[in-house]
Amino acid sequence: MKAAEGAAPARATWMPYAFIAPTLAVLAALYAYPIVQALVTSLHRDGAGALVGEFVGLGNYVQAFADPAFLALLANTVVYTAGVVMIVWVLGVGTALLLSQAFPGRFLARGVVILPWAVPAVPVVVSWQWLLNYEFGLFNAGAQSIGLGRHDMLGASPEAMIAVILVTSWKLFPLAAVMFLAALQSIPLELYEAAEMDGAGEVQQFRNVTLPGLRSVSLFVVLFLTVTIFGRAFTIILLMTGGGPAGATEVLALHTYHEAFQNFRMGSASAFGLIVLTIALAITALYLLLLFRRKDGT
Repeated sequence: MKAAEGAAPARATWMPYAFIAPTLAVLAALYAYPIVQALVTSLHRDGAGALVGEFVGLGNYVQAFADPAFLALLANTVVYTAGVVMIVWVLGVGTALLLSQAFPGRFLARGVVILPWAVPAVPVVVSWQWLLNYEFGLFNAGAQSIGLGRHDMLGASPEAMIAVILVTSWKLFPLAAVMFLAALQSIPLELYEAAEMDGAGEVQQFRNVTLPGLRSVSLFVVLFLTVTIFGRAFTIILLMTGGGPAGATEVLALHTYHEAFQNFRMGSASAFGLIVLTIALAITALYLLLLFRRKDGT
């Protein structure tokens, strides 16, 4: 009887791992194979097939870092990522606060807010290209009517970078708004009542109750957006400006795409891709460090 009782806890220890092992194995294969393949490709010279080219070791990485355009690409990526993350965070929190209030049609408004995120990128870009068109776009018509003149939002710098940041932020902010709205609903009302009894105004309640309640979700949203935008978000830039004018909106992910599928330099593209992956992993490690420190109270 005692032996049977001792076997049950032991089985309970390893059974969860046995159930998730097949899924972990499939995920490891799906993620590990492309990374290993990219690593092998990045160690060979570009050619008709990277794997049959000459082995150059770290030559592609040295060439990538020595490229005068690398710092410009990195700067564009940082500006693009930081701009989108900040705007999405502000819009997400603001929208969540509005949607958490009681007003007629609130459920309909919550459904409408999610539409920008649900619409595919191509119709989004086409619509914004019409709005931002230099000759007959609604944006320039409005700017000219109030004396601000016309602005080439898609063909001049820094206007083009501002345009792709705004469009990307418009596309992504509903996702952040939904997450923040769920977090707001989990904050106990007693905290607001206690703060109000202590004489705290709305601004003080937001700073001392709402923001701490959103901290965990904010960390996740910032990490998710940073890694996604920094590492692989280039569709809107590709469709709107193609990286122009004169590389003013070209980011590392878009440059990797150009190297692979326009210049057919697979070794160089793989090196750039792994550089981006390494930076994204560093950002994730920093997030986990901040998360564990917060849990430990340090």
